[in-house]
Amino acid sequence: MGSAMESQTKEQQEEYGQIKIEFRKYFPREERREVYSFFNRGFCMQGKIELSKIFLAAAKQGKFFKDIMIACEIEYQRFWRDQHISIRGNPAVDSVAGMQSKISLNNIYRTLGIPSPFKDLIIVR
Repeated sequence: MGSAMESQTKEQQEEYGQIKIEFRKYFPREERREVYSFFNRGFCMQGKIELSKIFLAAAKQGKFFKDIMIACEIEYQRFWRDQHISIRGNPAVDSVAGMQSKISLNNIYRTLGIPSPFKDLIIVR
């Protein structure tokens, strides 16, 4: 297994397991497969959790799945594809990469019209 898998905590594994159960309430199988395929582009466990929170918040607000995927893809192409898989998508990393992830997550929330926990950040366009 890669370093991203080795660094995940038991709490993260449990949280992600609960998220996957909740996904079944909001996303049909094909959409879940698309989400997991996106996550499997090398997002670390915390990155998967943070993105999952966006997917669930958007689904609860009735946002279109395609719009969520497009917003995520834009940020993947902008920043995440160049981040190392051990930190990809993790806003808690104490580095420029962590700040990039916060900005990207905030951009996705704002694009979808969902309140962001990173609301004090600027939007990079």
